[in-house]
Amino acid sequence: MNKTQDISLRDVRSQLLSRLDELNARVANTDRELKHTQEPLLADDSDRATQTQNDEVLRQLEDAASVEVAAINAALDRLEQGRYGLCVLCQRPIGAARLAVVPYALYCVTCAAGLSSKTTDRNSQVLS
Repeated sequence: MNKTQDISLRDVRSQLLSRLDELNARVANTDRELKHTQEPLLADDSDRATQTQNDEVLRQLEDAASVEVAAINAALDRLEQGRYGLCVLCQRPIGAARLAVVPYALYCVTCAAGLSSKTTDRNSQVLS
């Protein structure tokens, strides 16, 4: 690996760790919000219903953050193992543009499109 690639991988690692810190802080804040320590559950039924809906949205955001945390941790593992940037299906390089947008991408564009079309096919079979 040359110095340019080494610097680039350091940048990727730094970017992933920074995003991981953001997500961990978000999850911690969400946990605090869901415990209602600063704002207890409201007594009024309609207000409590709104609060319950808000809690559900917070849980969904927390779930999405947890999925992204797992993806970032897996990308950091691939980085350590020297497999970062390679498609986990075909082992070909994932395009730099794709990694710039989704630095924890698992698949190259071709394999991702193939997986997406298989999912769409399965969903349409279930709906028929």
